[in-house]
Amino acid sequence: DYIIKTDFEEAVDLINKEPLLSLIITKDTLPEQDIALRLKNYLDEVGKSDIPLIILGDQHKIENLRDNQFVIDSPTNIKAILKLSAEQLGITPSMMAEIEMPTFYPVDIDHFLVIEKTVCDVYIEVENPKANHTKYIKRLMKDYKFPHSIIHDFKNDGMKEMFILSDYRLEFINQMTNDFLDVMQSETATTQQKMMATGKVQQVFNEKFNAEAFNEEAEALAKECIKSITKLISGAKNLKELLADLLIDQNSYMYVHCQTTAFIADKIIDNMEWGSKEQKEKLHFIIFMHDALLQSDEEAKIATNEELDGSSLDKDAKERVKGHAAQIGEKLLQMTHMPFGADTIIMQHHGSRSGIGFNDDPPNNLSPLAIVFYICERFADAILNSDMTKTDPYDLIEKIHFKHKKKDKYVKAAETLASIDWGYGKR
Repeated sequence: DYIIKTDFEEAVDLINKEPLLSLIITKDTLPEQDIALRLKNYLDEVGKSDIPLIILGDQHKIENLRDNQFVIDSPTNIKAILKLSAEQLGITPSMMAEIEMPTFYPVDIDHFLVIEKTVCDVYIEVENPKANHTKYIKRLMKDYKFPHSIIHDFKNDGMKEMFILSDYRLEFINQMTNDFLDVMQSETATTQQKMMATGKVQQVFNEKFNAEAFNEEAEALAKECIKSITKLISGAKNLKELLADLLIDQNSYMYVHCQTTAFIADKIIDNMEWGSKEQKEKLHFIIFMHDALLQSDEEAKIATNEELDGSSLDKDAKERVKGHAAQIGEKLLQMTHMPFGADTIIMQHHGSRSGIGFNDDPPNNLSPLAIVFYICERFADAILNSDMTKTDPYDLIEKIHFKHKKKDKYVKAAETLASIDWGYGKR
């Protein structure tokens, strides 16, 4: 069990009231205060220095740490935080294995539009208001090839999730992911099927990237997704055709945005004097990774500080969106093979050199690829948020051009956008 406090006074109040505190995890500093130092001094003052203290970040001003006080330099190094916390709480792997999971585990219903059979029975959830409880009814049988029309019927009734017994969770996810990969690599699957499968693998990757270190399994999934995105780009005649295929099924906004931005970036690089295959590959990697820490389409749609402030996201989600560029750039350093400079470009992809927040007036001294990415993403955002049956993409490009008309590198990227036939009729 954990309790979150947002300032020193709230933390002190909890320390005084709660006799069973087993561990304190704190940021190194908060705005205008050395929170870790103040907490350490307070624990000493009230005779509670036996409570372990983990400090996230290296800006604390504690000169002599006790044996039960620790520093983790990177606040996003989740693996290190969990490992150290478990050690201090006396939690062993065997104890974790014994923790009971809920009887049923939810699975996004759209996943079943890609696979054709499952390794376990699948249930739907039915509310029974009179009996004041929920029951689960089997609708798909293990190893039985089911028609996708059943899933479409469930979706039309408003169903968003189906359920499996939790004991089968790992086996199901592994098999489902392998099925998605098979579709992505298939010679007979349609473009729409490959797009949907690629989007689902991206979701699986993002969940692993959020929950675990960047391990071999996650890296392999990323490579397969990027390979599929690259093939889908090469198979599309133009942007209009690509979007028609992308939007025919219920692909996530995060994936649609990723595939669209990658296509736009590819065409810009083709028309840049310094463009090369290596630059394309680097951008495909960066575009796939740039929103990997975000947890919903609502988060992924935010592109300005104003949109962030006005969103209905809770405090934690807003902090995640605000700092995701910096956090991903830092987390990529865990990779064994990362394209050179990819972490820097991801940090700068919202126009801020620090990777924090959104800069609507970015400087001209960002990395050249970061500037290309920035302009590509502005165009992708604009076209995905427009009525694509009526919008002239070149009007959108002109607005981007006007916004950055005093910055030569941005102007060059915008002019290149305007020179490409996107399939809507070239000017």
